[in-house]
Amino acid sequence: MTLSSIGQILIAVTMTSLAQVALKYGVGQVDLKPAMGLIHQVFALVFSPFVIIGLALYVGSVGVWLFVLRNTDLSLAYPFVSLSFILVLLLSAFVLGESITATRIAGSFIIILGLIILAR
Repeated sequence: MTLSSIGQILIAVTMTSLAQVALKYGVGQVDLKPAMGLIHQVFALVFSPFVIIGLALYVGSVGVWLFVLRNTDLSLAYPFVSLSFILVLLLSAFVLGESITATRIAGSFIIILGLIILAR
């Protein structure tokens, strides 16, 4: 795996993680009222500014991922997507104020250990 491929993987994973946080933040900002009706609620969620940002980040990450797939074996590249679990954990703590528990930290270390083994 080349340095360029690693960089592309990290960019795609980071964009995907940021997309998740933007989506979570965006849907939390929408005031859904039961009287609105399901269709109106869906439109309110989809057109929330942070949801739009999250969707745009997803589209961008897919574009970067296509270059990863072109240049790297899928069986080597795809496990690195699991880094998004760790990035989302960190971002959700710092941006959304969610807690980081000992169990989540332990799980993150297991993910990192798995990636080290796969990368060898």
